[in-house]
Amino acid sequence: GRIDRIDYHKDAKICRIYDFKTSNFSSLQKKAQSTEELQLPLYQCMLENYLKESPSSVLSEKIFDFQQIQSAYVAISEEDRYSSEVIWN
Repeated sequence: GRIDRIDYHKDAKICRIYDFKTSNFSSLQKKAQSTEELQLPLYQCMLENYLKESPSSVLSEKIFDFQQIQSAYVAISEEDRYSSEVIWN
């Protein structure tokens, strides 16, 4: 897998990782709450390690003072293009 999107909120010093999925909201919510689902925690760990170990990278230069990394699945419905966000921490 790969990270679909990373946002950095400078004032709050928060990085947000988004993983887009084409599935319904309720099944994605169950997936996000599962203790066996490791995709988002692995993405968080990968980003944190990358930012700490690669301080000269372009991404690290823009996000040098983060205090928290959050991650979310974003459900995208194929029928009506409506999207919902499910935050997992």
